[in-house]
Amino acid sequence: MLANSFGADSSGPPERRSDSASARWRVIAVVAVLLLATVVRLYYVTLAVVIDPVRADASEYVAYAHNLAFEGTFGRTPADAAPVVADSFRDPGYPLLLALFMRAAGPEGDWYPWVLLTQAALGAASVILALYVGWQWLGARYCLAASILMALWPHLVTMPSFLLSETLYSFLLIAALAALVRTRQTISRGWALIAGLAFAMAALTNAVAILIAPVLALALMTVDRTQWRLYSWVLLAWMIPVSTWQVRNAALEHSSSSGSRVAMNLIQGSWPDYHDAYVRSVRGDPTGRSVMVTIDREVTASQGRVSTAASIVGKRIIGSPFEYLTWYASKPYLLWDWRVRMGQNDVYIYPTVNSPFDTSVTWRIFIALCKALNPFLFILAAGASVAILARRRGVAPVSVAMVAVYSTCVHVVLQAEPRYSMPLRPLECLLAVSALAWLVRATAQLRTAKSVTR
Repeated sequence: MLANSFGADSSGPPERRSDSASARWRVIAVVAVLLLATVVRLYYVTLAVVIDPVRADASEYVAYAHNLAFEGTFGRTPADAAPVVADSFRDPGYPLLLALFMRAAGPEGDWYPWVLLTQAALGAASVILALYVGWQWLGARYCLAASILMALWPHLVTMPSFLLSETLYSFLLIAALAALVRTRQTISRGWALIAGLAFAMAALTNAVAILIAPVLALALMTVDRTQWRLYSWVLLAWMIPVSTWQVRNAALEHSSSSGSRVAMNLIQGSWPDYHDAYVRSVRGDPTGRSVMVTIDREVTASQGRVSTAASIVGKRIIGSPFEYLTWYASKPYLLWDWRVRMGQNDVYIYPTVNSPFDTSVTWRIFIALCKALNPFLFILAAGASVAILARRRGVAPVSVAMVAVYSTCVHVVLQAEPRYSMPLRPLECLLAVSALAWLVRATAQLRTAKSVTR
């Protein structure tokens, strides 16, 4: 199965033995990438120490998981409070994963190390799934280069060390893309159902992905019109679990809902100095606290309604149109920038000590090189996305580009900061290497043309 998926074919006449040998080396290379990604992540999570890992968003995920595991209720009521009140402020995917480990360990068990090891494994698996998707149009050489980049990219290495949904979301989203590619390869209704379910699980882990499946399915129906029924099955499999969760949420009377979180993010994301003000306020800076008070007043005034929040933001934009035009135009790059603004900065979401990126000279040099490369990676990926969507050829490249563009647009409207692009970095690597491959081929063709004309 692995050999066939990555282009290996050991059958055929004797004249194809060299091709078979080449294909076997490709499989060996894929296994080597998997080992590299796994070892690096396991090494990191066992060495680096996150100070107070159950904080901010992580504390809410842990509260949801505890209540789900031991109270049978999905709510963020603190463990020492009663009764537990059901809500839908957070998405259920990641708390469910934590709840499984909590339940297995028991009320007094140590579930935390097992979560870190599992997340390291999921991060490594994401690299191989992305490698499979990219293989469909990049080919072996460029795709393996992209996969090595994914295996070692600092944001992706540090991501599994935090009790946050990013690692699980990245795995589910890339798994959904891989299943979608497999669906088209095999023309299989079964794979279409798997792809739809994976997209649903990604959406139930991060609501940003809620519309990825229908947007992709409808777009692919226009690109690949002969297989529209196949993509309809993807939509059906996505719709059932997502709709079921929405019905559950609609039946809740509690005001803490996913809609109120969207309204909050819409307001917070419209303030150019929100992230800096938040960090300064945590450190006790009075100016930062003043800005945060103003932002919180707008959030309260929205009453958790997206329409009201949009109206509040709209009035501010009308008052200073050029300022906000500049702000929103800068947000795509802010999303894919290097430094995490909420937290410890650099590539750490929460304060971390004993990180190899800080303690090892080799790793420090490597992270400095990646930081310098990051702007070029963004430019290449953006250019590749535009080119791929303009041509609209191939399920794999179109799907990767659409997910990257869709996610960027959503975060431009809501909050844009590098933490939220972490799960999407494998897609950025594929797109950037795709642009690089095109530039290499174009340069070679230009040189050939010049040599012919001489």
